[in-house]
Amino acid sequence: MDPARRDKFLPHLRRDRSWMERLRWHYQHSQPWRPDLPGEFELMTWLQEKPACEPFSADLAPDYVLDQLIQLVTFVPPRQDFFGISDARPYERVQVMIDETAHLSSKAVGRLLQDVYKIRHLNLLQFKLFITSTYQKLVKDMAAVREGRVNVYRLPAWEDRDLREMLYLRLLGWMEGEPVGGDDNWAQQIPDEYLRREAKPTFIEQIVEGAQRCQAMESKLAAPIHALRIARGLVAACAGVWESHPPPLGRDDIKQLINLYWHTEQEEKDADISKSPA
Repeated sequence: MDPARRDKFLPHLRRDRSWMERLRWHYQHSQPWRPDLPGEFELMTWLQEKPACEPFSADLAPDYVLDQLIQLVTFVPPRQDFFGISDARPYERVQVMIDETAHLSSKAVGRLLQDVYKIRHLNLLQFKLFITSTYQKLVKDMAAVREGRVNVYRLPAWEDRDLREMLYLRLLGWMEGEPVGGDDNWAQQIPDEYLRREAKPTFIEQIVEGAQRCQAMESKLAAPIHALRIARGLVAACAGVWESHPPPLGRDDIKQLINLYWHTEQEEKDADISKSPA
């Protein structure tokens, strides 16, 4: 949602007592991945308080809880204007993206697909479910997929060549007008006082190899994100932002910085998990 529209829309929701009570119930029972909103101390305090009266019973079926949560997200409060009651809807639909399914069993993935299909009647929703190719046959055999009611798209595998091409295209955005071709090693453009000559031939390969390490920790689909982050970090290192690795960078410096990147990345994930409510 556009931030300007969101700032106008949220006050209407906060004035709806019923909606706010349901929000607090879901906040306390559905375990949000990021439970804190910076700068919202009063709201966060209220969300964490135990209410005197619960809007739902404690023994709700999971299907009903999911249905109620989606209705909460897509709810639009009535708004009074000059002509009477009007709709305050700030969006056409809500997109729900479901990721991190690689750790689920085939039975759990099948159940997830069924759940998504069961709530298709909530037409404000648009689901995108990311699953690995392991479950390709499971998805293809679903009646909803065979009948064309559910669309399936295959995402790229992000091989090394794909990542090199992506880095090259991003480079064109940084160096508009520079004479760099698709097969050129653009690391050669970095002056010797920032990147050693011996490191230039393998600079891009080290970035790509570093990005592909995500396969051992998460999903190969995340490789482009890590490739761009590592490339940006190494270019910044060439400019001298890391005191521990002053320019010009050599191959060992690049290797150490990539190792440091993955160590920091894992620490941030561990911190996110430790902050999640038990």
